[in-house]
Amino acid sequence: MTGDGLRPGDPHRLGDYQLIKRLGAGAMGQVFLGRSPSGLPVAVKVVHHDLAADEGFRARFARETRAARAIGGAFTAPVVDADPYGDPPWLATQFLPGLSLWEAVEEYGPMTAPAVLSLAAGLAEALRSVHEAGVVHRDLKPSNIMLTPDGPRVIDFGIAHTADADRITRAGAMIGTPGYMSPERAAGRDSGPADDVFALGCVLTYAATGHPPYGPGGPHTQLYRVAQGPPDLGAVADPSLRSLIASCLARDPRHRPTTRDLLGRLARPPQGVAWLPDPVAAGISARAAGLPRRRLLTRLPVLITGIFLLAALVYAALLALPSGDGCDEACEHAHTSEAAFYLIWSPQIENAAHSCAEGAAGCADQTAPVLTGLAKEIHLRTDASRYARPLADLTLLNRRLAAYRACPSCRPGATGLNSSLLALDQDLFAVSTLPSPTDGATDGTTAPHRSP
Repeated sequence: MTGDGLRPGDPHRLGDYQLIKRLGAGAMGQVFLGRSPSGLPVAVKVVHHDLAADEGFRARFARETRAARAIGGAFTAPVVDADPYGDPPWLATQFLPGLSLWEAVEEYGPMTAPAVLSLAAGLAEALRSVHEAGVVHRDLKPSNIMLTPDGPRVIDFGIAHTADADRITRAGAMIGTPGYMSPERAAGRDSGPADDVFALGCVLTYAATGHPPYGPGGPHTQLYRVAQGPPDLGAVADPSLRSLIASCLARDPRHRPTTRDLLGRLARPPQGVAWLPDPVAAGISARAAGLPRRRLLTRLPVLITGIFLLAALVYAALLALPSGDGCDEACEHAHTSEAAFYLIWSPQIENAAHSCAEGAAGCADQTAPVLTGLAKEIHLRTDASRYARPLADLTLLNRRLAAYRACPSCRPGATGLNSSLLALDQDLFAVSTLPSPTDGATDGTTAPHRSP
């Protein structure tokens, strides 16, 4: 692991964008947090080498990139730059701080009917912009929807297709996510924008109930249910929401509403986070607060001074550690600064996340001691209340780990562990940037602070 959050072999720069750290991985490639020349954060998707070697894929990727640039609207993540013929090919979009819908529901539970209806309006507006650009997303799912401080956003057009580009798709390739795939797509046919509307119905069911309308199970089981069975909407209590979802899930794509029809049935799309349950809104704000900000230290002398000051603070914290036989390694870590504590644990968290992202057999074995050790040391810290958010992450991770050990092939599996570990790393970083609880205290008391 290199010091800037990249792994050996990772690119450090693509085009004009400096890469800072890994954000996650998907079927198409690795996603990095990057920084533009002006300091703005961007999400840079780098295509896997095996796909990049396929000329047919490059042609499709280039075509989809041009189409994605045409997508506007306030509820999507705009493409800011791309090089489909680079080595490797890459795509940069606006980076959106916050929680994915999948993270929000998994951590805080299903949403209220008013919140889901507001979400529906934002997503319908996003899909309207996508479809008017001649694009079909084809992989709308909870992890591709971000809840940000500015409202909901649809992301990841990496496998979106222009409406007339099917001939570029490799024969036999299945595009999308079982459980959010329309019956016609499960049967190998295409219905264009109506396919996204069906996926929207699945997403809204998940937001309202905590599970997709065709239940859990492996890919083949889910595809069979989608192709043959009715959706389960029994847990959607609100009649207007259930009616809206049912119309989106019509088996015949000709009977599904268009995005304009949906917008006519819904209130104005939401802005900000006031439409969300309070715990979700607070989680989004906490996550956004931990993001890298625009660089204010641009001159080398100032940067060097900052490095020396940080080193001096860490050294002073280490000198203040209690000595003697009564303090083991965990106790010593508990007395380090927040920044030093993060530097101790971040490499271990990211190594576990990497193991799970690669689907390695040791994913669970590498993750378990990290969760146990980190929880122990957080509770030993002098101000453990600052770690409310990482502790919540650890609770979710332990639940996912138990589920993964019971059924490694079940969703979300190792992928869920990977994304949750990366979220833990980001929330731990956010704590390391908070002011010290003693900042501003002049009488020896502890200054008040906000927990993350």
